[in-house]
Amino acid sequence: MIVLIVLLGLLNSGGPPARGEEFSSSYSSDSSTSSTTQKLDLSSPALFRSIDSAIPNNVVVPEIMRAQVRAMWVRSATFRRQCARIARALDGRVKITVSGQPLANMRAVSQIRRTPDGMWQAMVRVFFSDELVELIAHEFEHILEYIEGIDLPELQHQGLDGVMTEHGHFETARAVAAGKRVAAECAAYGKQSS
Repeated sequence: MIVLIVLLGLLNSGGPPARGEEFSSSYSSDSSTSSTTQKLDLSSPALFRSIDSAIPNNVVVPEIMRAQVRAMWVRSATFRRQCARIARALDGRVKITVSGQPLANMRAVSQIRRTPDGMWQAMVRVFFSDELVELIAHEFEHILEYIEGIDLPELQHQGLDGVMTEHGHFETARAVAAGKRVAAECAAYGKQSS
């Protein structure tokens, strides 16, 4: 019996490869094993302003948050993967803004829309909080859901676990988990050498 193990690669990467990521699989006709590998080149100078910035060219971060975003990049492999996948989505742009007062008990919100020229724009609004790292990563994961073409209204209509609406906006277990994972990686970073 021949089995192609693609699902394992998808589970390990958090989903199918984003546009521009390299996906390769190997297959052996004389055995029932195969493997799937994803390669992600984070070194492409076209994707980031400079090696020191850690901010993709298609992401606009306010000056007041740049040091935080750079620290997230250094400390979290999950956040680096999120940034790389967003950087490779050349048909879109992300703009982050910060505010002091939350709206209707929301700590962050993203609105993504298509422009007349076919590009997409994500407006991410985060509110100052001790959980800023988690909030940024959480909203970046929502952007990745959009890039991957995940139809949240349809998933909710089907009654699938992990997709719900809160305050008229979609929320996913995937984005919650990604935010918590990045926050945990950043918190553990300084403790690794101790």
